[in-house]
Amino acid sequence: TVRLSQALGLDAVVEMAQDIGITSPMKSVPSLALGSVEVSPLEMGTAYSTLAGGGVFHPATFLSGIIDPSGLSLAREDGVDSYPVRVVSEEAAYLVTHLMEGVIDSGTGQGVRRLGFEGPAAGKTGTTSQLRDAWFVGYTPDLVTVVWVGFDKSQGGHLTGASSALPIWTDYMKKASFTAARDFEVPSGVVFKKVNANGVICERNGVEEVFISGTEPTTTCERGILKWLKGLFF
Repeated sequence: TVRLSQALGLDAVVEMAQDIGITSPMKSVPSLALGSVEVSPLEMGTAYSTLAGGGVFHPATFLSGIIDPSGLSLAREDGVDSYPVRVVSEEAAYLVTHLMEGVIDSGTGQGVRRLGFEGPAAGKTGTTSQLRDAWFVGYTPDLVTVVWVGFDKSQGGHLTGASSALPIWTDYMKKASFTAARDFEVPSGVVFKKVNANGVICERNGVEEVFISGTEPTTTCERGILKWLKGLFF
């Protein structure tokens, strides 16, 4: 992750984080990619909402307006009409969602399934150094929920995101995510291919991954086997 952030440019990483909703100060240092900046649950929720919304940013709004029983608008928060703003392509946002679906189905977030949450969901566990902060942030196509477990005075809590924040998230989402059966919308500009550990297309033992159309691998494992046989016998 650090190598990738340096290849992209740390300033670009900071800019993207700000675009999707992080407002806390960020330094362009390699450890940024590992989470060395403290952010609030509200910022984290806004950032994940941008991903859940297909790359469209909308600031967190506690109250957008007041309407009386007759439909007359009594008050409206200033600036609400200036959003939403697309800050990430729909395809790129979906790639991240797809990756975080894998976290829940086969990664550090598998506890979500073991605790009985069904239906599409994407999320990520988080645990800081010395087990000081434990996080789980996740979303369905309709709802984003952030759970942070820790102490205000920053002492260690001796709990991981998977062992503390994840069960809270799951218990809440099982009750609140009333439309969990609806799947994430797949943009037309992505393709699914089965690829193996070498990053080549392989129908026999590949795992289905998603790519922005035009960036998918073109080499197949079958072609690689034929090339190996050709070198062996000719």
